[in-house]
Amino acid sequence: MATPEILRAAVQFPDLLGELAKRTKGDPKVLVELSLLKFGTSDMARCVRAGLYVRYNFLNESHTISQAIHTPEGSYWHAIMHRREPDYSNAMYWYHSVGHHPVFDELSRQEVVLKALGATKFDPFEFVNLCEAAATDKSKFDAAVVVQRAEWQALFEHCVKGAGIR
Repeated sequence: MATPEILRAAVQFPDLLGELAKRTKGDPKVLVELSLLKFGTSDMARCVRAGLYVRYNFLNESHTISQAIHTPEGSYWHAIMHRREPDYSNAMYWYHSVGHHPVFDELSRQEVVLKALGATKFDPFEFVNLCEAAATDKSKFDAAVVVQRAEWQALFEHCVKGAGIR
């Protein structure tokens, strides 16, 4: 199992979450570093790895992991990965598979998220719609990136805690 220090080091690489859709290929050096991390084999530990792969644009690697995890968290990473491809309808399908997730409540408590969405609560489907709109309407791009970063962080922390890494 990874120690918190190793995990903190993993998230120190410059992330690619500033891209709503994958535009930049992930750095092969980062992929090597991530592959060396040992998190264990539980579903939550594998979700931590899937989340790290999403963070650094290794969407194929994230997809391979998340589609094999039949939990709300596995479906959640699967949804995020498809949203970033971008394959918005497939992302919606996987968000439906998530059901109501505690991360939605966490995001609904974050002022920055609510302001970016112009909403009173986090709705993953509306967020997918925002990302799709931001692809052609640059005035929506920054708000969508703010929500994407907050969503990644909240789900990642949820999975780290569930994996017993902290």
